[in-house]
Amino acid sequence: AAYLGSAQLTEIYLGASPVLGAGGAPADTTPPVFTSGATATPIAENSGAGQTVYTAAATDDSLPVTYSLKATGDHAAFSINGSTGAVTLTANPDYESKASYAFTVIATDAAGNASEQAVALAITDVDEAAPTLVSAAVNGTSLVLTYSEPLATPGPSASAFSVSGATTIAQTPSSAVVSGATVTLTLPTTAAYGQTITVNYTVPGTNQIRDAAGNPAAALTAQAVANSTDGPGALFDAGQPGVWYDVSDMSTLFQDAAGTVPVTAVGQPVGRVLDKSGRGNHATQTTATSRPVLGQDGNGKRCLIFDGIDDWLSTDVPVDLSSPSGLSVFASVRQLSDSTGMILESGTNAWDITSNPGTWFMSSRTGASPLNREVGAGGTSRLAASVVTAATPVTLARSMLTSIPGGYVTARAAGYSDSTTSGSMGAAGFAARTLFVGRRAGLVYTFEGNVYGVLVTGKVVDGAELTMLDGYFSRIAGLAI
Repeated sequence: AAYLGSAQLTEIYLGASPVLGAGGAPADTTPPVFTSGATATPIAENSGAGQTVYTAAATDDSLPVTYSLKATGDHAAFSINGSTGAVTLTANPDYESKASYAFTVIATDAAGNASEQAVALAITDVDEAAPTLVSAAVNGTSLVLTYSEPLATPGPSASAFSVSGATTIAQTPSSAVVSGATVTLTLPTTAAYGQTITVNYTVPGTNQIRDAAGNPAAALTAQAVANSTDGPGALFDAGQPGVWYDVSDMSTLFQDAAGTVPVTAVGQPVGRVLDKSGRGNHATQTTATSRPVLGQDGNGKRCLIFDGIDDWLSTDVPVDLSSPSGLSVFASVRQLSDSTGMILESGTNAWDITSNPGTWFMSSRTGASPLNREVGAGGTSRLAASVVTAATPVTLARSMLTSIPGGYVTARAAGYSDSTTSGSMGAAGFAARTLFVGRRAGLVYTFEGNVYGVLVTGKVVDGAELTMLDGYFSRIAGLAI
């Protein structure tokens, strides 16, 4: 018995001694166990500073558990509530400067036992880039702004835009439509070939030009617009002689013959029309009472109104048509009376080839038939096109003479050929001659009506060029072809 007792005492003495707490009970040596995960829910950039991004949670028998941040990783970017475990990101997150964060939370129980939880926080990228203008182009009345990405709707109203160049005063588009990545503006005035067009856009308070994320596009100030409106300019690229008057382009119109006072409004006299062919064959009128006035018809198209009494224009210098490869003559007009009116004439007082072999002309009627279109060449070939009744207020009078000497004359109207006749001006039919607009050279056969545009070029026009001219002259006169 004494031996066993001694062994038991020895065993107790050699074993591990328990840690005793107050009152002799064993002390708590178990650290808290985290129930919150190692990954915080990602947050979007620019979502705001001071937001709670993670809440630490841990279980333990010795309460309360308190929380702190370990001085490692990105701890300086956060603060923590020691009681609730709420971790706050102090700054506004920005993906571009920092796409993720790492921090470590320490949980400590009442007995002083501690455990750690490493946490990763991802920042998600958000579209912060505003749409940028890729291109701006106008064709006729349609001006299209193309941006770098699809745009949100509804977009801005037309009043947020102004367009300069199509008229002397900036105009507000009649509509603005957002579709995909484009904003299409409809202009109340057709842009003319060769005009310098610019557009302004003022960012409104609501419904700006913006992307799906709401990023607004920048304002536009005198933004250059590519003018792809078709026109006759290319007909003169190879140095062909001729003239081109375009009444829709108000920048070419002046009230005085010297070209110092611009035409800015309907009803003002027109004493000078600049030649857009590049040949310098400007049309002028030095007598103030004989100047046509700028008008605007019921279709909103600008025109020169000739009174049929004494209004006319003529070129400053003779138009050199001494050696062209051909001759094409176009004019877009509206006849307002039954009188015989001369739209264009090259020559002096008569068109008889025997006395004036260089004359060619375009008349608004023939004989007793009013409202006809007629083209002639040297008196040997005179073509009266089909009668245009008063029910057709706008007529397109055009002629083409080709194959010199000898050839044919064609009158065209609204995109189709009325008729063709053979004829010849002869070699003497081409010379440097003054071009008269609105009357015959001898101050007779003055034209009463509207002239929208005139073109004479020393080349044969056919194929694609003729199609272009059909579209151009129809558009400036408000005709459908």
